[in-house]
Amino acid sequence: MVGGYADAQIAVLLDNDGPLNHGQLDAIHPTRVAIRRLRSTLHTFDIYQRTAADDLGAELRWFGAILGRVRDLDVQSRRLTIALRDVEDWSSAAAARSALDDVSAARARAAWVQVGVALGSTRYDRLRTMLADWAADPPLRKRAHRPATEAARYVDDADHTLRQRLAHAIAAATAGTDDAPRLAHAARRAGKRHRYAAELALPVLGAAGTRLVEQRAELQDVLGEQQDAIVAHDFIAEVAATAADAARPALDAVLRREEQIIADAEHLLASL
Repeated sequence: MVGGYADAQIAVLLDNDGPLNHGQLDAIHPTRVAIRRLRSTLHTFDIYQRTAADDLGAELRWFGAILGRVRDLDVQSRRLTIALRDVEDWSSAAAARSALDDVSAARARAAWVQVGVALGSTRYDRLRTMLADWAADPPLRKRAHRPATEAARYVDDADHTLRQRLAHAIAAATAGTDDAPRLAHAARRAGKRHRYAAELALPVLGAAGTRLVEQRAELQDVLGEQQDAIVAHDFIAEVAATAADAARPALDAVLRREEQIIADAEHLLASL
């Protein structure tokens, strides 16, 4: 069961090699999701030889981070474009959109250059070889042959980690400490791992697993909105640094919107 789930993610990664080489933006997101799912599987289910799993995990993290720059830029650009539509000062919003387009275009070019460099590197060749080898002959431990029902235990372990991190995030949000966003992001990552573990174990968990996946998706939406707002806040500051004075009122309005979203998310966490 675990092996089949991992093989499915490896297939996505290998299949998207061509589209990524052709600069297709719609290949970025599914590739990143497959990377996260595979990394989560390596981390959560200790059925693989530890050194080999750590090695593959490190290479996946490297490639995922490079793809993340393209994906995050696209998400932020879309987010701020939508937010600017709600700004009443039309002329300022137009100036802000122009500044946003300039920064986004420059960053997109740089991000895609990094993707191209990575795809043409010996490190990426090694990653592809590793993935193909894992698909053909995964480095399994003896415990890999345990009954499929054992998967439920790993899901429970991932749930325990999530609850610990969520408790820390809630405590920080309640106290209003500076590390609240960082701890919320850590809880979000743990939530993703728990979700992916439950997703993998659905044949064992059944309907309860389906509800669990849905609940974790909802939690990710809440924590993800906060994280996106934090990233957007920094992005707006970068756009404002080179924007015309006419763009400032609109950028300030969007900045206040993101600050309110961050505050609302912290209040929601504190109320849990």
